[in-house]
Amino acid sequence: MVSIYELLGLPVYFFLRKHHEEVETTERSYMEGKMICSKLSGINIGPEYCIYYDLFSVDCFPVNEILYAETIKKLKKKSGTASFVSKVKLDISLNIAIKGEEAVYNIALKEFQLEYLCDELMRRGVTIIKKN
Repeated sequence: MVSIYELLGLPVYFFLRKHHEEVETTERSYMEGKMICSKLSGINIGPEYCIYYDLFSVDCFPVNEILYAETIKKLKKKSGTASFVSKVKLDISLNIAIKGEEAVYNIALKEFQLEYLCDELMRRGVTIIKKN
């Protein structure tokens, strides 16, 4: 964990301060887990803990405290001159809701990563809600 702190800085420092009792179990779960990364965020799904990171934070939560995971697919259209659609982009993300927390963890993904992550979460008994 010290080498990660040197690379990433403050988010990992706050993570270690918040979860200092659980560092050994989260590290063991991290090493046995499946990692899914995107450009701005990612998640490691281990047997006991999920470790989530984004640009500003690193956090972990027990797998058995996940209420549900919600897939979101949005089609974004960019209009050019004269209102013609010049670019169409599909934004795919997964929101994970945790017991006792108001905020959800949002992970931007690609289609294959989303299916893989949904399969891993379903394998651990998490309810998946699909929205298109």
